[in-house]
Amino acid sequence: MTRVLYGLWNYPQISETYVEAEIQYALSQGIEVRVWSSVSLKPDLVPGVPVYRGSLKDAVRDFSPHVFHTHFLQAAPGFLGETGSVPVTIRGHSFDWSPAAAESVLQDNRVKKVWLFPHFAAQLPPHPKVAGLTVAYSSKLYGPHERKDRRLVLRAAAGRPNKGLADFFTAAALCPEFRFVLCVAEAGGPGGGKEFIQKLHDEAQASRGRVIFHPDVRQPQIGDLTRLAGIYLFTSDPQSHPFGMPVSMAESLATGSYVLARNRPGAPAFLGDAGRLYNSPEEAAEAVNATLAWNEAAWGEAWNRAVARGESFKDVNVMGPVVDFWKSLS
Repeated sequence: MTRVLYGLWNYPQISETYVEAEIQYALSQGIEVRVWSSVSLKPDLVPGVPVYRGSLKDAVRDFSPHVFHTHFLQAAPGFLGETGSVPVTIRGHSFDWSPAAAESVLQDNRVKKVWLFPHFAAQLPPHPKVAGLTVAYSSKLYGPHERKDRRLVLRAAAGRPNKGLADFFTAAALCPEFRFVLCVAEAGGPGGGKEFIQKLHDEAQASRGRVIFHPDVRQPQIGDLTRLAGIYLFTSDPQSHPFGMPVSMAESLATGSYVLARNRPGAPAFLGDAGRLYNSPEEAAEAVNATLAWNEAAWGEAWNRAVARGESFKDVNVMGPVVDFWKSLS
């Protein structure tokens, strides 16, 4: 049996659900998975697999993995000195993305594969270690859901200032006939601590009910909200990091939500013909309010387009090449 050791900073956690989706899919394909993680910000969360909390070297010695796998390009160099000769694979995202960061890890002989979102992989010269790979969500948790609250606008995010959440409050103030629900998980890291969660709570209080704020919403509640929400409003800060492939958008598409996303490089290709792009929170509010005039046929078309697009990011349609590659290294 192929053994894969994940190296993660914070596990388990409420956000970054793409990590757990990967792990659970790998388990379903006969991969033995364990995680080494230095911290869990929510220690009462039950991990999906056994977790090492000591030194990474000790974890490698105990588990004898065929593969060491980690997320985020900038995290990999810090692990390489602790994993010995174990083959390494890396999953890139967005805030960690730069051609220089990718090229740096590719120079290490222990790194065997780097999976990047397709629009980032296309920015590099062809390389045998680089492959484009979309985000993947858990098909056990998310799929088509016909019962939608068309007046419910949802945003689920990690609690960091670079998520553009101020736009959610601005749009909510312009859409009085809708309920805006913001679910934010404490994320740690720069600016992502309890102080930021408190700041969002205070802003929600000041909105006088326009935004309903729920911190640290877990499964099954966040899954229920995602399935129920008729509209998903993805916010992002154009001044922070490149647009990636947000898993919350993929999960919402899978359920049939009408997804709105800020118009940034990479977003049109990700959203496809589902949902709508916007250039300002005011334009996002216009898109939300426009749905008040939709008939059943319009809602049905939006639902069908979302579900069809969401199918592309289902774990069973994305993760096969990853699992096959890991097995080839064992």
